[in-house]
Amino acid sequence: MNDKAIVAEFFRCLGSDNDAAGLAALISADALVETHFSPEGQLTRFDGRDQILARFAGVRYTMASFGFHDIEVYATDRAGELFATCTSSGTHVDGRHYANGYCWQFRIVDGQIAYWREFYDPQKVVPFIEDIAIG
Repeated sequence: MNDKAIVAEFFRCLGSDNDAAGLAALISADALVETHFSPEGQLTRFDGRDQILARFAGVRYTMASFGFHDIEVYATDRAGELFATCTSSGTHVDGRHYANGYCWQFRIVDGQIAYWREFYDPQKVVPFIEDIAIG
């Protein structure tokens, strides 16, 4: 699988397929995730596959439906480094609607995601904060 395909698979696993096992297979054991614009009180750094899955796959299960849309992936001159933009929409298990816009930076090493940095509108997350583990 090439780097762009890995990123596309990431969005599928985290989004519409809600596939935690598939997501785990894409992420290196020592991966790092940064979410600098997380709402106040939330972690902004996740070290290692286990912590990453606990946060990202865990929150995904609070959504009855969820998907990423309008995904565009851009390669850079640096091997394994890609950027992506997309939107999301979904329905929380209690019926509330969620939607956001994102910009992502990915680093792929040896066929796995070793790093991602995620930017999004934290104000859209605040109404759902009770479902997000602080860490």
